Amino acid sequence: DLGCRGAIAKDDGENEANALLVSAQDLHRRFLADQHDLKGLESRYEKLRERSVRQAQRFEEIQETFFLDLSRVMTIISNIEDGIVFADRDGNVALLNAAAEDLLGVKAFAVVGKPLCDMQGRAELMSILVRDLQRMGDVRETKQTVDVHHKEQDLLYIKCTTSRVLDYRGQTAGSLSVLEDVTAEIKTDQLKN
Repeated sequence: DLGCRGAIAKDDGENEANALLVSAQDLHRRFLADQHDLKGLESRYEKLRERSVRQAQRFEEIQETFFLDLSRVMTIISNIEDGIVFADRDGNVALLNAAAEDLLGVKAFAVVGKPLCDMQGRAELMSILVRDLQRMGDVRETKQTVDVHHKEQDLLYIKCTTSRVLDYRGQTAGSLSVLEDVTAEIKTDQLKN
């Protein structure tokens, strides 16, 4: 009787040990699979990190190029002898160079960001700029010469050319007005006549 019980108990113990061994082997396989998955995740993470570093470097290069180009354009605009006035699609003054400040009798810091129609300056030029801005939906460009009474000179003749500016989608982004002092040319023509 004892022998049978001992054999049964021994078989139960072996079965339990085998079950524990199978369970341990299964846990070990899962652990190895998780380690493999973890290595795969680490590899993917490292690739993503490297790609994001490359993209950040590329973005910095593009940004640096953009600001260098912008600086060049602003230097050119600032040093052009003609007046430059850019109004955005909402009619707000976005850019005004020194020559335009002198011709219009305003300061850029006081008018940039404000509606062109609210700008106080030389009435002859201001009315032309506002009218041209309003017409930009119908025409691509306007040209006319305006007589301007300047405080330092008797009379100036200013050729005002306003063009519609398009964005990359081909939609109107605003208007660009170039104010060119043609006084010398007109006075020369008058002397010839």
